[in-house]
Amino acid sequence: MKKILLFPVFVFFNLIIFAGIFLFAGIPDAYAIYDPTVLYVAPGLPTGTPCASNCTWYVDGTNGNDGWDGLAATFQGGNNGPWKTIGKMFDRYTPREVRGKRVLIKGGRYYTRRDGQMEINNNWTYGTQESERFIIAAYDNTEVILDHSFSYNLGAWSNYSGSIWKSTMTGNMAGKIADYLVINNDFKTYRPKTSLGNVTAEGHWYFNASDNTLYVWTPTAIGDPSNDNVLLGTFSDGGWDSPVKLQSGVNYVTLQHLTMQGGDQGIYDQGSAHNRMILSDLVMRFNTKQAISINLNDSEVRNSYFWANAMRNWPRARWNTSSNCEYINSGGWPTIYASGSGYSNNVLISGNVFWQNGGESIGVGGVLTSNPSFIVDGNVVGDSWSVGIYPDSSNNVIIRNNYVTVTEVNDADMADECTTALGKQKVRRRMRSVGIMIGDEDPNNNVKHFEIYNNIVVNTGAAITTYFESNPNGLIDSVISNNTVIHNIGILESGVDCYGLSFNNSFGDNNNSVIVGNIVYFNNSATTCRAVNYLGAGEMDSGVTWDKNLYYAPGNSTPFNYKGTSYSFSNWKTQTGQDANSINSNPQFTMVETSTPWWKTLFGTSGDSIYKLSASSPAINAGSNMSTYYTTDYSGNSRTGIWEIGAYEYGSGSPPPPDTTPPANPTGLTVN
Repeated sequence: MKKILLFPVFVFFNLIIFAGIFLFAGIPDAYAIYDPTVLYVAPGLPTGTPCASNCTWYVDGTNGNDGWDGLAATFQGGNNGPWKTIGKMFDRYTPREVRGKRVLIKGGRYYTRRDGQMEINNNWTYGTQESERFIIAAYDNTEVILDHSFSYNLGAWSNYSGSIWKSTMTGNMAGKIADYLVINNDFKTYRPKTSLGNVTAEGHWYFNASDNTLYVWTPTAIGDPSNDNVLLGTFSDGGWDSPVKLQSGVNYVTLQHLTMQGGDQGIYDQGSAHNRMILSDLVMRFNTKQAISINLNDSEVRNSYFWANAMRNWPRARWNTSSNCEYINSGGWPTIYASGSGYSNNVLISGNVFWQNGGESIGVGGVLTSNPSFIVDGNVVGDSWSVGIYPDSSNNVIIRNNYVTVTEVNDADMADECTTALGKQKVRRRMRSVGIMIGDEDPNNNVKHFEIYNNIVVNTGAAITTYFESNPNGLIDSVISNNTVIHNIGILESGVDCYGLSFNNSFGDNNNSVIVGNIVYFNNSATTCRAVNYLGAGEMDSGVTWDKNLYYAPGNSTPFNYKGTSYSFSNWKTQTGQDANSINSNPQFTMVETSTPWWKTLFGTSGDSIYKLSASSPAINAGSNMSTYYTTDYSGNSRTGIWEIGAYEYGSGSPPPPDTTPPANPTGLTVN
């Protein structure tokens, strides 16, 4: 069971609200990351709630009864006791006054496809201020699972032959096809086959749609799956087939400490944007496309765990296997897609952990005019498909203090039918995903103003890059600074990219932007790795300034690619007129770490991936002062004196002397 101790919702919320306006500048860096090891405490009613009596509804899937009134946690006599189903509480045809009230749900597995979805309706009366917030949360620290799969239809298991077990559905899949199988939260072992005759090894399974029978060759450790946690999902749902859906006009609502699985999305919305939402301490897993697909204003998605979503793309490159994966069009959905609407966005995505999702992990998009529109702060992103953090066709986005990594590229994760060398190369390239990418797939949005700083990007294909599809576009009013890029893989996988800072097809439209104070550390022998890759159609003009960066790529004597030609560090500076005060040297990291964050156990790493600066590092007192934008490092420590290069300030010994000299380059930065 995953547990967490949340910073009190309303205390935190009040810290960032003043006169009804979000003040994201006041949010601390290195915001607390989701932690499953800490005890969860159910939230109380909002402070100053207008509700005087019967302020809490209760749902208990084991002991409840939909014939009761839902106003007591346990049966009190008469009709006073908890409801049994999610659908009873969230009946779309029953008007409710929910201002300042809450719903507490007892732990258990709730089948939202069978017994009713959590449909948050627009015919209810919602609040207009914090004291009227409506809270939907778990009753205690027992996991509440909102399951939208067809698992409830599975009948008793019996042995078919040898290690193959079968279960015939007591109901049907409403004309849908079984597409993925998960047992005991293991989604990698199980591979669908086109016939029972092809079920020949552990993990193979086949669903016979003509008689609704599921056949599974179970691993030896499982054997009879009768007492196991089985989830059977489909790809043929539409967006509404989700455990939680929001109708238009839902405001001041908190969803907290709930698990959502088996839907097309975990949370899906309809219509206009939702205001002042808090999505917190959620576990989102085994959803077909996005875990969350929602339009938000003045809202937060924080301290949650996103794992194994975008199941359409599992095994990797499952679609188009008829052409041996040489053309792959699946798995491109962001795990969380927060889209702006109403032109007043102010959305915080913070403290979340993303792990092994089948799509891009964090995606934001839409025509965004507020500044900032989105802050992506203090998240951990591991082993995404294609991209870790991807703002597309957006502007005024801040991406800071995130840890983005790829731990492995495993051919065993590919679809069985993916056999050609070219097909495998294309799959590996998406598995060795991009870390952070600015995109403009809708070129009419004229994307601009990105602040990307204090991020640590480890072993991705390209660490920080752009994806500009057409003119006009480029790095406009943007800052890329104090990031630490690490690539220490000894041997690259066939077909995989290896870039530190990579900027493609800028069309010469760079303007008023800086790339300063970054560390790019390629401690490997791969001669194809590039510290910098610049493929702009125009010259690297005065619209972008590179300076006070540190590069280290000992395996390649010419690791700087400028418009198709590779250069040494000195020749790079000559050709571009950039990086006059930058360093080409080993940053001299220290590998000391006092404690290992829980999430590093996912990556199989510990203290060897901290990448702080040792006392002998040339990055100390060699950076640019960017205090116009931020004044802390990745860990939330103050940056004082002459700044260091990279995500960390040097933290031991006497502090460096104060720097009172304004930076000579750049100057006069403005935000349009």
